[in-house]
Amino acid sequence: MRTLLDSIRNASRVSRSILPKAKYVPHRDLSLLDLGAESLKAVVARREGDTIRILGYGIAPTRGYSLGGDRAAILTLAVAAEEALTTAEDHTTSALGHKIVPDDAVFCLPARFIRSQMIVLRQRRADPTTPISLREVDRLREQANNLLRKRLSVQDGSNETWEALAPTNGGMVFFVDGHPVREAVGLKGKALAASVLGIAVPSRIVSAAATIARRLEVTPYAVMAVPQSLTGLVPQREAILIDVGHHGTNVNLIRHSTLMATIWWPQGGEHFTTSLARTFRCMPEHAEELKRAYVGNLLSREDAVLVKRALEKPMHDWFDSLVAVLRTLADEHRHNMSGICIHEGETSTHPEGVLPGRIFVTGGGSLLPDLVSAVHNVETAVGIHFDRAVEVESLGHSLGVRRPSQPLLLNVPHHPVGDLLTSAIGLATSVAW
Repeated sequence: MRTLLDSIRNASRVSRSILPKAKYVPHRDLSLLDLGAESLKAVVARREGDTIRILGYGIAPTRGYSLGGDRAAILTLAVAAEEALTTAEDHTTSALGHKIVPDDAVFCLPARFIRSQMIVLRQRRADPTTPISLREVDRLREQANNLLRKRLSVQDGSNETWEALAPTNGGMVFFVDGHPVREAVGLKGKALAASVLGIAVPSRIVSAAATIARRLEVTPYAVMAVPQSLTGLVPQREAILIDVGHHGTNVNLIRHSTLMATIWWPQGGEHFTTSLARTFRCMPEHAEELKRAYVGNLLSREDAVLVKRALEKPMHDWFDSLVAVLRTLADEHRHNMSGICIHEGETSTHPEGVLPGRIFVTGGGSLLPDLVSAVHNVETAVGIHFDRAVEVESLGHSLGVRRPSQPLLLNVPHHPVGDLLTSAIGLATSVAW
């Protein structure tokens, strides 16, 4: 899937360095940019063997501008991105003693701009006693990718043109006789199947990212969406990931260490801020300050009680939406996987409609203590079933945990911004260095 990345690279040809690259380097540096709604986050990372070091980070406010805005808005975002990236580069001096300015950058696009579709292909093998060949696997992978491009890179009813993002590392899951496998080559079975979640973004968002890349004078190394970048950070093979951003919330289903489904809806940090502004009859910026003071435990006991009471109704509404989304995720996954095991004798790894009990939360909105408490209550929601007792954990707290399926170890310094940087840091584990 080269169309998206090639179009951005062609639109951004200016490199920060005109020096010829060495034939061999013991490390590789990348800039990682999360083009969020409320703020732009930049991280400078270095790959050293099986370790990824986070050398510096920077955050700059978007001041209400969006990737979906006009050219003036995009140029304003480019200025903010430059501010965040410059701060991240300056921080590298503390880690290494000299400043690092990578030529290449990975861009992360907000979940609210994407659309997704699961592709499941299954082929019956002529001779089940013959080991599966690399050619069989490659042919199935190519068929799935071609089908994704065909279904996702099309115009919709509003004449919006979409372009498919390339799957991330490990974005495809193979099944032999209904059982997920890490490596299908060499195994024997009656049927070989593959599943992959395709993600696409509007072409105008691609153009916006290209404009920002030109302003930063970097070469786009890869482009992906927030759900793709966050999946690489989850330290469990089976989990639910809830990302509470500014404009909305994104819920992701992870199976076999792979993103299998993703749903976004427009209730995020702004939803709670607006409710506080309405309750206390104040300006949105003052309500935002009040919310942050509440999160930081900076209010008096009396004021904290008032804020908590004001958040009860919006939190209840958000929880109802979460429950509905989880039901949809379970139904979608059951439907998508129904084509994997259709012959007698084949079994499914997971009971149909059962969700993982490990839940990770991230994003600025997840810092609300009331929200974490609400997530715990999904265990008692009607119509949702989990494979174990529900456990809720901050994704930011798990950074640096080595996963059995992921040989890379993140070397992340302690910092106070926690889950605000997870999307940007996740880019480091989602691309091939």
